[in-house]
Amino acid sequence: MKILPKVIEHKGFTLKQLKREGDKAIYEQSKAGFKAKRYEVIRINRHNGYTLGGQHIAPAETYPGASQWGVNGWTCVDLKSAESKYKKL
Repeated sequence: MKILPKVIEHKGFTLKQLKREGDKAIYEQSKAGFKAKRYEVIRINRHNGYTLGGQHIAPAETYPGASQWGVNGWTCVDLKSAESKYKKL
């Protein structure tokens, strides 16, 4: 199974994993040119592999998509509130 990377580049943002236990993690969100950082608390998703357009997609962990925000992912403005949310999961 492909494991979720510790550093993810997505739409101009860099997400760095700060903490992980089992299926929950905290990622620090930053963007070049911006001083402010945000923190994303997530429940890590998984799939068992599938076929798409004739191509086999191997089993992997996945980051919650936009439609899962508020259910499996939350953005926090500081690390303290991210840690609090993380502990509640």
